Amino acid sequence: MFWLLFFAFYRFSFICVNYPQIIESGYAHAAYAYVAGLPLDLSAIGYLLCFGFLIQLIANLLSRPLTNLLIIPYAFILALCSIICFGNFLLYPHWHTLLGYRAVLFLGNPAEVASFVSVPLLVVSILLFVMFYGGWFIILRNFVSRSIILFNNKKISIPFFITVPLLLFLMIRGGLQVIPINESAAVYSPVQINNHSAINPAWYFIRSMLNGVSKKNSFHFFTDEEAANYLKPIYLATDSTTKIITQTKPNIVVILLESWTADLSSHTNNKASSIPFFDSIANHGILFSNAYSSGFRTDQGLTSVYSGWPALPDRSIIFEPDKAERLPSLFTTLSKNGYASSFVYGGEIDFANMKNYLLSHGAKKIIDRSDYESTELTTKWGAHDEFIFNKQAALLSTEPQPFFNSVLTLSTHEPFDVPGADKAGATTHENFKEAARYTDKCLRNYFEKIKHASWFDNTLFILVADHGHELPENRDMNYPESHRICCLFYGNVISERYRGMKIKKVIAQHDLATTLLNQLNINSETYTWSRDVFSSSYVPFAYYSNENSVGTITNKKADVFFFNQPNPNGTSDTIGKAMVQLLYKDYMNLK
Repeated sequence: MFWLLFFAFYRFSFICVNYPQIIESGYAHAAYAYVAGLPLDLSAIGYLLCFGFLIQLIANLLSRPLTNLLIIPYAFILALCSIICFGNFLLYPHWHTLLGYRAVLFLGNPAEVASFVSVPLLVVSILLFVMFYGGWFIILRNFVSRSIILFNNKKISIPFFITVPLLLFLMIRGGLQVIPINESAAVYSPVQINNHSAINPAWYFIRSMLNGVSKKNSFHFFTDEEAANYLKPIYLATDSTTKIITQTKPNIVVILLESWTADLSSHTNNKASSIPFFDSIANHGILFSNAYSSGFRTDQGLTSVYSGWPALPDRSIIFEPDKAERLPSLFTTLSKNGYASSFVYGGEIDFANMKNYLLSHGAKKIIDRSDYESTELTTKWGAHDEFIFNKQAALLSTEPQPFFNSVLTLSTHEPFDVPGADKAGATTHENFKEAARYTDKCLRNYFEKIKHASWFDNTLFILVADHGHELPENRDMNYPESHRICCLFYGNVISERYRGMKIKKVIAQHDLATTLLNQLNINSETYTWSRDVFSSSYVPFAYYSNENSVGTITNKKADVFFFNQPNPNGTSDTIGKAMVQLLYKDYMNLK
């Protein structure tokens, strides 16, 4: 009863924290999470009660009370469960997934977690956590002490020690059905946040951690041969490609734009532009109006753009150096072909294991937070975009040509505290658009500054978002529109006949690597998941995934498959399931 009350209180608190999104489906529908979540609650409680049963068994065998020993493991378990619950309260409004393996990986980067939590909120959260844990611990101590006194005063019968394990087994397993209980037992709604309120947080966390360290393919839907056959029409051998650049060995500058969704651009959202300079140069470059990211975090965007590696649902390959080092990379490939390589960022380069990834793939020069003046470190992340672009322009003025440079912006990352912005009373989506306008202004100043540089006319600029985002339109991250991003090729090296072209066909972010290399006549066969968008054999197709779902987009339709919930309208996304299965297989074989 104690644990049922604990998880019921958590569920109530979770609903309160996420009230605006949850209540859209109606009070009764949201409240049904208590009923839907009960089987998984009982399964989690079954695991927790095993500790008490074992201690009680030992106490009986020794004929001595062990009440204090029972308090010790449960005090620890209560603390762990409380931390998991509070982790969901703080991170779910931003990540839209429950606390699990991927979130734990980010704990190695406190700045990433801190970006979602202001200092006042952090202080309040700590105080609330102490009150939360302290209150439940007092109840636990009194409850446990009083409830087991009968067991300590008399010998427990043998039937008790036979019956209780059977009951615990049934609770843990979820019944006598063929398949043991899993998250699907708690899902009941087409609205994902309702399902997340129903899923037991402790059960989900432990399962996610076990899967995270498992060597098993968690996404196996077909035989590998069947999965390969589903993808054959898409991953065709590259045919002839259209050359859109006029020079054989141009400089390459990749500007990775933090969270720049297509909703910011008037070219792609049919609304007033939040990025007018970007839209203006799009009229002189090649704009991809239906480009999609495969992930929703920067760490996924890095490997997608540089390595042509699509995002996995439940983990990030960049956090596993032994595997990430075995990926192909534009830094490695272009360095072998005579390019000087560099990377410019305004934050901590150790974030998301970026430093190891970049150095292991041959980035010769890396600029990060430590290279800026203290007066330039004006955001909690580090340096704002105006200083990042200034630093990059200064670096390229001394780089030998040809060079491959990439710059990662950060001003459009939470908490959107850009210079000159008045955030008083502003909504989150307004703050996001204001931050985008600031970065767009920085881009304008940057191009004004470099347009007379000796290297400018011989440079291809690729401006692309690192990932999708729910903002500014409050998109559901399980659906395609949240992954549609800004993507533009720009520069005087582009043939005049292609300048101003707007390509409407669907393309994938991870296809940019092979596309670029084929323009440079450099072999790209090691980029097995990346295709040439300018090839005559290119099939318009994009893929994305997160911990909840996998989705695919073509010129004709979009499909989504949810891993642990009923799929709306019976959608199954066979191609998406085949893609994630074979991608996961390749991931496991990287060693």
